[in-house]
Amino acid sequence: PYASHAPPNLDPDTLNTARPYAFEYIPNVADRDPLAMVSFRQLLGELSEDQEGLEYMIKYIAHMLQFPLIRPQIMLMFKSHGGTGKDTFTLTISRMLGEWHCVTIADMDLLVNFNSILANKMFVTNNEICGKQGVKHVESLKNLLTAERIIITFKGKEAYPQDNVARQVLYSNTPNPLPIDSAVCRRILSNQVRADRQLPSTFFDDYYEALENERWVNSLASDLYDIDLSEFAVRSPPLTASLKTKMQSNIHVVHKLLQDIAEGTFREKVYTK
Repeated sequence: PYASHAPPNLDPDTLNTARPYAFEYIPNVADRDPLAMVSFRQLLGELSEDQEGLEYMIKYIAHMLQFPLIRPQIMLMFKSHGGTGKDTFTLTISRMLGEWHCVTIADMDLLVNFNSILANKMFVTNNEICGKQGVKHVESLKNLLTAERIIITFKGKEAYPQDNVARQVLYSNTPNPLPIDSAVCRRILSNQVRADRQLPSTFFDDYYEALENERWVNSLASDLYDIDLSEFAVRSPPLTASLKTKMQSNIHVVHKLLQDIAEGTFREKVYTK
């Protein structure tokens, strides 16, 4: 996969069957829509827990456009009620990459059983995932985040290996879509969307109208493509407050007691002795 203005430098004997991204690069910044990135940041801002997470996500998307063959090994996870803009985020990515590079699934069985739906995909949205599915497939999901190659299996056809370039995103209306352990924590940017804030309907009306404008989409993608990522550590997402809380709740009670003692919570000799 590649941007049409920057085709890959391949050997003459290599046939590249990948289609380019859908967007057309606008080289002159003055010709771009200045509101495209503003609106996108506002959308992601409502889906982010904090500013650090927002900046990471902006660069994460830019990294996908600029370096599609580098696996970040990181998944974006959003936990929220409906109407916060999760599907709008996916639609925005699809408009920039092209729907041929994206897929949305509501059943995580499709990630492992006859997973032909993943063939040649760059952006995989796991939509409205419940805790039952998360527990069942968490190990398969971790493998999909880290594996250099995956086996694509069809019904009635021969399976074949494929370079793994898919970036996984998980949406859920439940507070615990995945069992959290140290291995999972290293692989996700977790966002617990606040229930007390929600973008007005007028924002989404204007945003969806903008998504139909090719100049707006091209401007957003061009701005993302130009972001300097020389110092961006894509495999080191920030640790959000919701993930810290979830990790804390998973600590064994004895380990929690030892942690409290080490941090000086208990001062009486009966504990420290």
